[in-house]
Amino acid sequence: MVSQRSETVLLIGNKGSGKSTFIDRFFEHILPTAIRKKCLLARVDLAESTGSTVSAVDWCIVQLRNVLERGICAGPVPSYEELQGIFFGEYQRMSQGPFKHLYESDKLRFKVEFGQHIENRRETKPDEYVRLLLARAASDHGLLPCLVFDNTDQFPLEIQDKVYQLAHSLESAAPIFNIVPITDRSIWRMSKAGALQSYTSRSFYLPVPDAKEIISRRVSFIKKKLDTEKSSSEAYFSRRGFRVRINDIRVMADAVEKVFIENDYVTGLIGRLGNFDIRRMLKLAERIFVSPELKVDDIIKSRFGGPNVTSDRLRTHRALIKGEYDRLSEAENDFITNIFVTDQSKPGSPLLAYYCLWMLRQKLNAAKIGASDDRHWHRGSVRLLRSMWCA
Repeated sequence: MVSQRSETVLLIGNKGSGKSTFIDRFFEHILPTAIRKKCLLARVDLAESTGSTVSAVDWCIVQLRNVLERGICAGPVPSYEELQGIFFGEYQRMSQGPFKHLYESDKLRFKVEFGQHIENRRETKPDEYVRLLLARAASDHGLLPCLVFDNTDQFPLEIQDKVYQLAHSLESAAPIFNIVPITDRSIWRMSKAGALQSYTSRSFYLPVPDAKEIISRRVSFIKKKLDTEKSSSEAYFSRRGFRVRINDIRVMADAVEKVFIENDYVTGLIGRLGNFDIRRMLKLAERIFVSPELKVDDIIKSRFGGPNVTSDRLRTHRALIKGEYDRLSEAENDFITNIFVTDQSKPGSPLLAYYCLWMLRQKLNAAKIGASDDRHWHRGSVRLLRSMWCA
């Protein structure tokens, strides 16, 4: 704000890497309070939009209009006096120009006419109104508008490019700070063509922590919360028919720690299968923990010095495959696919998918060390071999 200069920041990370969480924590906990009070945070979550390519920018502008109004106005809706201040340039032009005589003869009627004029401008030209709000926030309130266009990476590149263009276009209204979370794949594509080529921005990469650290921090958070809350008593029947009582949920937290944090193989497997997507990794961890393969009795025993329930890798794999069921349910499984299942409408060999995997494995083994091109095949070549094998 002191430099009176706008800046755009690209927060780059994989999907599910915690970009939105990072922004929340940055403004709520990391940014010093004195600086935070000087910021007007206006967040637009594109996950709430319809996803229309045609109306994406218009939708963002309307959301910005509503958020900025709440940020600079005293009440839930702007008062007439506040609107008059926002449109003060228009007020002067109309009172001294086309409506001068009405202003001098009947000021009340002039105010009514002016109110209708600014309401029409607010509804029909929200982009101009947003620029006036940004200018008022910076000049009259001494605030730095911080515009966050969140979850843009969930949409096609065309929408991402338009949102990025919008963010930069608003810099002409006032000194603002734009934050656009984006994936590394999207930024690579957009850097070849589009608005990303034409504007200057700063890029910050958000590394994804491994599954072990993610689960460990959540267990630590639960234990910290338990220190300030009364312990609760939970009881249930085990599969062997006797009642198991947990006097403190800390025991379950310790059990989670025993299953995942103390076993590098399990957390490594979760990280690789989830492609280091935080949401997917947590879902996989939940799937393993609640599986009947890892019996509650054994989990509690491991807490008190018993054998580690995940030391048996085959047992861990079965827990991952079955999830909450006693057998594989493909309809309820987002991560496991039965490669031997065939489509009844398109009869074929049940070994086809297995053959494709074996073929790709052979290609990988035959690749020369350091030659990345030898490790990949064009999709058309794989399809050709597949059709020849089916024939």
